[in-house]
Amino acid sequence: MFIEVCMKGIVIAATAALLLMSGGALASSSNGNGTQGGGGNGSSAAGPWVDCKLPDGSVDYLPMMICTMQKNGKVN
Repeated sequence: MFIEVCMKGIVIAATAALLLMSGGALASSSNGNGTQGGGGNGSSAAGPWVDCKLPDGSVDYLPMMICTMQKNGKVN
């Protein structure tokens, strides 16, 4: 009986650790300033991340919809 309870606890702890690690990997695939981290596929709700040439001549890495609609940029 005691061994069964311990095994259930170990399985629950291992499952929780696995879920937390996978969530951390998703969170680090794109960091807050719009640059890609390792392992991300480069897409968001506003479309894929692209090199956007802004009207002032600078280039920024933004989602496609933000580039074209809000920043009046052109996709490189």
